[in-house]
Amino acid sequence: MRVVWWIALGALALVAIGAQMDRQSRYSPALASHVPGAFQSFALAHEAAAALDRSDNLEALSLARGLVARRPLPAENLTLLAMAELANGNEAAALQSIDLAGQRGWRVWPLQVSLFRIAMENGDYAGAALRLAAMWAIPEDRVMVSEATSSLLAAPEGREAFAQRLAQGGIWTNAFIRRAQAPSANVNEAITLRRANEISSGER
Repeated sequence: MRVVWWIALGALALVAIGAQMDRQSRYSPALASHVPGAFQSFALAHEAAAALDRSDNLEALSLARGLVARRPLPAENLTLLAMAELANGNEAAALQSIDLAGQRGWRVWPLQVSLFRIAMENGDYAGAALRLAAMWAIPEDRVMVSEATSSLLAAPEGREAFAQRLAQGGIWTNAFIRRAQAPSANVNEAITLRRANEISSGER
């Protein structure tokens, strides 16, 4: 389980740390430890990431918790907290933090991809369907969207979960519908679309 977490969260390190790059004009990482406590919202992110990098896990956790306490909304901050919690063996807390990050950062591509993989690895088809829907809404990598779709729809439970998402509607569904209706459509995609239409019309 921990191996799966680290593989999936590895990409999130780029999100958590990279999202802070545009802040460097305000706080240089080299000066992060010298920023007064009252103004450390951005500096804490640099310090927490640095602590994780040098495997100072307890320090990273303390810093990440302080960061989220100051700025609880950004998905990147919650991702850092999840990584720090996991580094200290707190898997339940890490899962809670990463779930919150996913809710607040649904447009963050690497975050949704990683959460999709975690859900699939745990057999959480409803969770995977939610993340796949987000991936269809922000198709940053169409090849990856295609692969993820094939992976989820290969299982009957995955098809049902994604059909439920499709039945709820939304602009993102248009691209999938066009694909599922194409002559070259994958059989599982056509089955899923048909099931979504049944759900929408009240059939069971």
